[in-house]
Amino acid sequence: MRTTLATAVATATLLACAACTSSDPQDPDTTPATTPTPTVAATPTSTASPTPASTAVTADGVIDRTDEDLGIVFTDLPDVTGPAIDALNTYTLFETDFWKATTTSKVPDDLAQITSNSVFDTVKTQADTNKKNGYTIDGVNRIAIIDLKDTSSTKATIVTCQSDEDWVVTNKSGDTEKNLGPVVVTATVERPSGMPAWQVSTYTLGDAC
Repeated sequence: MRTTLATAVATATLLACAACTSSDPQDPDTTPATTPTPTVAATPTSTASPTPASTAVTADGVIDRTDEDLGIVFTDLPDVTGPAIDALNTYTLFETDFWKATTTSKVPDDLAQITSNSVFDTVKTQADTNKKNGYTIDGVNRIAIIDLKDTSSTKATIVTCQSDEDWVVTNKSGDTEKNLGPVVVTATVERPSGMPAWQVSTYTLGDAC
């Protein structure tokens, strides 16, 4: 998804990848121990390891993640084979999560599994900034796949034209912001060495399209 508009993005800037880091501190309670009574250690029960959400990108073909209820539409999805399938499916899952974060100001739980740290920070920065400055974003995000190139077993470059013409951006005063128009977005999707899952590692805004 392209980052938020002019004023919305004067604060939530057209990120060209500005990033910030955040953490969620936890304060666990510690209960003082009483004098222990010897017990026989229980044999731990084996449980299945949870499957990372990112493995959902693996499929026999390209997944069209168009969702009218969410307000995201993908067009011109190419008919690809081999590793390019998982690369493209990872990218469209990322764009879906990015749009969710933009419209709700909440970052989906699975986003960190399919992004590099810098791309995750880009999304989180936008969601946090929109919330802090009182922007609400609704409407339809339209993403057309222009090109999928430089594809190998561990890397692909995906170029899209993303249109905000059907976005509705409202500032904290209740006024609607002017949309900027379609823009080219280029993303690099990689599968880190030794890892089964792909990740969006770079995300860059370009010229109008």
